[in-house]
Amino acid sequence: MILILLLFVAGAAGAAIWWAAKPGDPLGPQAAAPTPAPDAPTGVRALEPKAQLAAAFQTVFGQAGESKVTEGDKTYAVTPATIEWIGDTAALVTLARDMDDCHACSGAMGVYYLKPEGDGFAVTGRWPVIVPGSSFGAATSGWTVRRDLASHPVIASEGGFTGQGYTCSWTNLAELAPTAPVLLATVRTGFSDAGARVDNAPATEWDGKIVNPKADQSFDVVFAGSDRFTETWRRDGEVYAPEEPSRLDEHC
Repeated sequence: MILILLLFVAGAAGAAIWWAAKPGDPLGPQAAAPTPAPDAPTGVRALEPKAQLAAAFQTVFGQAGESKVTEGDKTYAVTPATIEWIGDTAALVTLARDMDDCHACSGAMGVYYLKPEGDGFAVTGRWPVIVPGSSFGAATSGWTVRRDLASHPVIASEGGFTGQGYTCSWTNLAELAPTAPVLLATVRTGFSDAGARVDNAPATEWDGKIVNPKADQSFDVVFAGSDRFTETWRRDGEVYAPEEPSRLDEHC
């Protein structure tokens, strides 16, 4: 009799567990709804980045590979650099070399905004020389896209100039904001007077790196060389500025 009673209790408990876990039963736990698959990209968004870059350049300039643009009395040879997406806007970044490549002549980096249209692009904004370049007509002496300095991608373009033995270098920061690119800052990052020394005295030299970024707030420029020091830059509206005048200002 006891054995029959135990079997009855066990069976009832098993039935209760089965009923509580029965899939789809309103009294039991509900299965999680499946996550809908994201829509597959279409048009130019479905292309590989290199193909998007080529298509954007073709749309802006009507030809592939290289073109020319005139701003004021300057003519630049323009080539594609990269393409970045800001929401539904494509930002074409270009290298613009000043064709009058004199010592004091500066190239630039340009930005063009486009929107997808059909299977291609349509241009919505043009800024052909928004990011100042380097000497001898160069568009830049090195560039990258940083994602740690602002809410949107930032072009970090390096430049420099040497005259009478003195060398100054800098990094221009331009944010690809949704409605238009914004030149956030020109950050002095280097100095050397080695070429101007006529005695055996050691040269004064500094090389700075942008570190410790807090997007839309601040970053540090850490210098090494003749001595070590740090300068902090903070954002105020659409620009970054140093907390104190840079020590390199008196040299460059």
